[in-house]
Amino acid sequence: ADCLLTIWRLHHPPSPLLMTLLADALEKRYERVILVLTPALILSQYALYLFMRAYWKPSFSKDALAHHKVKAMDELSEHTWRGILREVCASTWAFHFHAVFATSAMYRAWDMVGTSATQGFGDYERLLVAGDANALNLQDFGGLMGSVFASLMVQYIFYFALRWETEMLQLFHHVAFISVTVVLARRCAMPFVGLFAMAMEISSLPLAVMTVFRQLDGELCHKINGVASLSFAILFMLSRVGLFGYALLLTLRWRLVESTALPVHVPLWEVDAVLVLLLAGLLLQLHWARLIVLKIRRLLAKSKQA
Repeated sequence: ADCLLTIWRLHHPPSPLLMTLLADALEKRYERVILVLTPALILSQYALYLFMRAYWKPSFSKDALAHHKVKAMDELSEHTWRGILREVCASTWAFHFHAVFATSAMYRAWDMVGTSATQGFGDYERLLVAGDANALNLQDFGGLMGSVFASLMVQYIFYFALRWETEMLQLFHHVAFISVTVVLARRCAMPFVGLFAMAMEISSLPLAVMTVFRQLDGELCHKINGVASLSFAILFMLSRVGLFGYALLLTLRWRLVESTALPVHVPLWEVDAVLVLLLAGLLLQLHWARLIVLKIRRLLAKSKQA
C-alpha cells in the first residue's frame, strides 16, 4: 500500500496553483505575526520597565558601584540609574521570553539532527510528494518561530533606536537575522539551520541572570552570578559555536554537493544570501566566543595572583 501511495504521489505532484496559494498564505502569516506581535513585545517590555522603576529597590555591590564611579546608591545620577534600570529590565524580559521561545526552538531543532538535504532545505513540493508529514510539520514550526523571531529583532531595533542599546555589533546581529527570516519564515524554507539559529538563544537565559545578579549585593547574589556566568560560557560554546556551526556548515555542504535538494519555491540568490548572512553571524559568534575565553583567562590569572 505504501509503495502504491508513493507511486501515485510521484505521478500526481502538487499543482502550481496549490503551491502559489501555499506561498501566499505563508507570506501573509509572516507579515501578520510581525504586525501583531511586535507592538505587544515592545509594550510588554516598557510596562516591565515602568513597574521596576516604581517598585524595584536594589542594593548594589561595591564592585557595581565602583563601576559606576560612586560609593553609595544615593550618589547615582538619574541618567545612570535609568541606564541600569533599562539594562536590567531588558535582561529580565529576555529571560522570560527565551524561557519559552529558545527552549522550544532547541527542543524541535534536535528533531532535525540527522535530517536529509531535502528536509533541511525544506522543499515543500518534494516533501508533499513524499508524504513526509514530520518534516512538513517541523518546517511549518520553523516558519512560525521565524516570524516570532523577526518580531523580536524588530523590537530590539526599536529599543536600539531609543538608545537603550548602543553596541553596533548587536545592531548588525538584529538586521542580519531579520533578513534571514525572509527566507526562513516568509518563504518557510531552510528549517534545519533556521531552528538551530534560533535555538542558540538558549544562552540568553544565563546571560540575563548574570546581567542582573552581578550588580546586586549579597553572598547569595554572588553565588547565583557565578553559576550563571559558568552556565552562559558553556551554553554559548555549545549552542552558538557548536550546534549552530554544525548546522550551518552542513547546510553549506548540501548547497555545494547536493544542489538538487534546493527548494524550488525559493530563488537561488535568496538561499545564497541567507547562507552568507548566517556565515557572517557565525563569525560574530566566534568573535564573542574569543572575548569570553579571554575574559575567563584573565579571571583565572587574577585568582592565581590572589
